Amino acid sequence: IMSELEGIMNKVIKWVNNDYSAQFTAIKEKKYDPRKYPFLLNIEPSNHSGVKIPMFVYKPSDYKDKISIYSVLSFDKKQIKYFDALKPETKKKVILELSEGLIWMNLVVSFSPESTQNIRHIGFQEIIYFDGLSKDRIMNAITRILTAYGYVVTVLQKYNIHM
Repeated sequence: IMSELEGIMNKVIKWVNNDYSAQFTAIKEKKYDPRKYPFLLNIEPSNHSGVKIPMFVYKPSDYKDKISIYSVLSFDKKQIKYFDALKPETKKKVILELSEGLIWMNLVVSFSPESTQNIRHIGFQEIIYFDGLSKDRIMNAITRILTAYGYVVTVLQKYNIHM
């Protein structure tokens, strides 16, 4: 199985790194727990002057035949202060608006902690099964995750949670 995973990982690296229209590089993560993630790639912008968006392609050990393209927006101290200052009903509106938009993008959404009153991280991912794995699916997933990240930033700014 590991050689099959190695093949999939190498294919993803090749597709991302050889797509000249996209401005990304797939880099094998050096520090991770291989028991938890048989493979983990960082997707980084080729143009390092741009905004760094955390994005990963990974295969958790509990996924038998699928990988995930994942990103997370983590609040810094300033954003925590802005979010915590919102009224409880406004916090709920923010969560509902983010959830609705990300779900419409066909992404799996998670908030951490799960309470709507004190979120600190907003995670979203697209899952691709091995039998549907193609360059087209990978590149579309990366584009969708980038769009989702922009959407999350826009919604937060709408509620004066500045990035």
